[in-house]
Amino acid sequence: MIAAGLILPMNFPDPGKPEGIRTFRKPVMTLKDVSFKYPETDRYILNKVEATLTLGSRAVIVGGNGSGKSTFLKLLIGDLEPEEGIGAAWKHHALRLSYVAQQSLHHLEDHVTSTPIQYIQARFRQGLDAEVAKLKSIQLTDEEKAAMEGPNAIYAIVGRTSKGNKPWYEFQQRGKMKSDTQSLPLSEITMRFPPYVLKLIKNYDQKAQALESGMAIRPITEAEVLKHLADFGIDQTLAFGKIRQMSGGQRQRLVICAAF
Repeated sequence: MIAAGLILPMNFPDPGKPEGIRTFRKPVMTLKDVSFKYPETDRYILNKVEATLTLGSRAVIVGGNGSGKSTFLKLLIGDLEPEEGIGAAWKHHALRLSYVAQQSLHHLEDHVTSTPIQYIQARFRQGLDAEVAKLKSIQLTDEEKAAMEGPNAIYAIVGRTSKGNKPWYEFQQRGKMKSDTQSLPLSEITMRFPPYVLKLIKNYDQKAQALESGMAIRPITEAEVLKHLADFGIDQTLAFGKIRQMSGGQRQRLVICAAF
């Protein structure tokens, strides 16, 4: 059907290998003893779940309705956080993440009156993927922002290096000169400081990934976006039309296109 032109192909870019990952067998994402229940219920949707993904993984989540498939995926990618003190979700600091929700409107509901070109330009206007920045494991709450103002609180991550294959992060604290920074391994930061500091680290990693991959400086001119849309089977007629006029399949193509 592709050869006959009935279905347009999607051409994915080569993402390359993340820094520090040399084999396809090294873990890049894990869940360890993760349990989760929603605030309005006492029933655990997931109980002591474990998972390991590598660059060579091709995983499919199967299960009946309401069994926790979507919850599992959201925990894995950071759109939900494990119950406090129960289990841990980990992602390699150099791993770039693309997330396409089950329903395309999860990404598009605020942009249905825009064109696909305008949507992609708005999503990447700051040189970062605005959808990834919305993940609950990255987005700071008002309470966490207030905690950053306290005495000796860490308020900025300004550098990252590797020592003995372990990431170390350089940070600034309240009450000290900006030039008076300190560096500690991630494991020690996690034990010594409040959880919001891990969110600062994830935000720093996201910016570093954008710079290393070229996304932060990738042009989002109309011509460049049109070319990228065409790689995913979205022609100029669709690109200049409103998203609300697109079919369900065309919208899915758009969110997949934006994720890459």
